[in-house]
Amino acid sequence: MSTSAQADESILIDAATLHQKVVVEKALDWVVVDARDKVFYLAGHIPGAVNLPWRATKAKQDGVWAAVINDPSKLAKMLGDAGIARSDTVVVYGDPDLWGEEGRAFWLFEYIDHPRVRVLDGGIKAWTAAGYGTKMLPAKARAKTYGEITFDRDKVVDSATLAKYARSSGWVVVDARSPEEYAGSIKYGEERGGHVPGALPMHFTSLYADDGTFLRGDHLLDTLKSAGIPTSDNARQNAIVTAYCTGGVRSGVTYLALRLAGYAHPRNHDESMFVYARNVALPLDAGDGYALVGDAMPKRLAAGNAKITQIDTRTDAAFKLRHAEGARSLPVNEDDDENDIAARLAEVAPDKDAPLVIYGIDAKDDGARLVAKVAALSGYSNVNLVVSGFAAVR
Repeated sequence: MSTSAQADESILIDAATLHQKVVVEKALDWVVVDARDKVFYLAGHIPGAVNLPWRATKAKQDGVWAAVINDPSKLAKMLGDAGIARSDTVVVYGDPDLWGEEGRAFWLFEYIDHPRVRVLDGGIKAWTAAGYGTKMLPAKARAKTYGEITFDRDKVVDSATLAKYARSSGWVVVDARSPEEYAGSIKYGEERGGHVPGALPMHFTSLYADDGTFLRGDHLLDTLKSAGIPTSDNARQNAIVTAYCTGGVRSGVTYLALRLAGYAHPRNHDESMFVYARNVALPLDAGDGYALVGDAMPKRLAAGNAKITQIDTRTDAAFKLRHAEGARSLPVNEDDDENDIAARLAEVAPDKDAPLVIYGIDAKDDGARLVAKVAALSGYSNVNLVVSGFAAVR
């Protein structure tokens, strides 16, 4: 990997230069990739551009979108069928008003070690603002042989590695989602809400200028620094800066921005929260030291898919009537003493490293929230609160 802290703005290409290459010169060794979803592609795309949305290159794991297809030959055929060869210059673009698909596409081509990949600065809006036309019918790709694909594993981080090193010296973890997602109050299909403990919040939209082009130079460095990301030459040369979001798309914009700023070791958590949040063994923090669990996870856990400690905070009578299989009773009222709760919790759940899943009556049960808060303060490393309460686990 490169160790230079020099900004690499050659990654970007403007609309006029791209138009000259692909429309005027009709360069056959230049391929334009529209990274947006098909519905946007069909509404109007750069003439000759092929459509490669992020889901096309991802594999599913247990029903959720996970990492890049881990079959080089399959991925190579897909790219070849799209008219892309390894010797081509690939230019990706998206729409700055969408989800940052161009960043994820740029990361993908760097991940497969494609020699020449660039990004249309400003995306489709910059193209149309320059007065250039678009097409609605899909481009007819001339199939090619892509060539051999080699994955650059230094450009990606999986969920277990992210959880292990998130707070380690030399690592910086960036959450590219919205503040509401970071706090766990909004989810887009994840089974738990919250952020990776120690992650810095920096919404991916902060990396665009008002006109939809990418920040660069001092403006970019100031934005990174204001989010808590170290920007010294030493940090840009040596720090491992990893970004994540829900599905590794918005975090691709963060990866791109880090490359523009001269970071030598940026990485994308391609699995992101779709996979990370599904694994209850990995910690999340919704702001008080615990994760917020949706309705799907408890039922899956009850089927025996994870070793956890479940805590039922309802009354003894309610617990005896019915409770989640294997749950341990810890009846609590919202006005109970926190020290007493901590002592009782230590008795029923002595292993502070085991994932702790806490549920009460329903979403309004302040007693369950209190137990989750006390557990986090007491040093339990992985605390999860079932938001809907007993209804989600019965």
